[in-house]
Amino acid sequence: MKADADADVVAPDVTSGAVEAPESQATGEVAASLDEALATVAPPKRTSRRASSKSVAASAEAAASEPSQPDEEPAEDPQLTATRLLERALRLGHDKNDDSEWLHSSAVKTHMRRMDPSFSEKALGYRSFNDFVKARESIAELEETGHERLVRLRE
Repeated sequence: MKADADADVVAPDVTSGAVEAPESQATGEVAASLDEALATVAPPKRTSRRASSKSVAASAEAAASEPSQPDEEPAEDPQLTATRLLERALRLGHDKNDDSEWLHSSAVKTHMRRMDPSFSEKALGYRSFNDFVKARESIAELEETGHERLVRLRE
C-alpha cells in the first residue's frame, strides 16, 4: 500500500537538481499568458512638461475665439486708484489721531501699503513718496520742515 501512495510523488531530477511537479505546467501557462498580455500593453508615452509652441498657439487661439465677458469692467486708471488710496489712508489716519491733523508721510505710506500691498509710487512714475503727494495737492497738503515730512488732508 505504501508503494501506491509513493507513485504520485515525483522523484527529483538528479541531473538538473529541479523538482518538476504536475502543477508547474499550469503555472508556466499562466506566466506565458501574463507575459503575452503585458507585451500588448504599450508603456505610457513620455511627454515634456514644457509647453510647446503648438500648444501655446492653440491656447492663444482658444482664448481669442472666446467672446469677452461683458460683465468685466475695464481696468481702472492706476493713478486714480492711488489717489483714492491716499485719500482713504489720510482719512483713516485723521480718525485715529484726533488731536493732530498732520500725519508723518512715512506713516501714511505704511498705511497705504497695508491697505494695498501692490502700491508703489515708483511704479506710477514718481521718484519719492513726497513727489507722489505733491502731485495730488488737490487732496493732500505736504509740509516739509527740516527732516520731518508731514501730510494732511485738504478740506
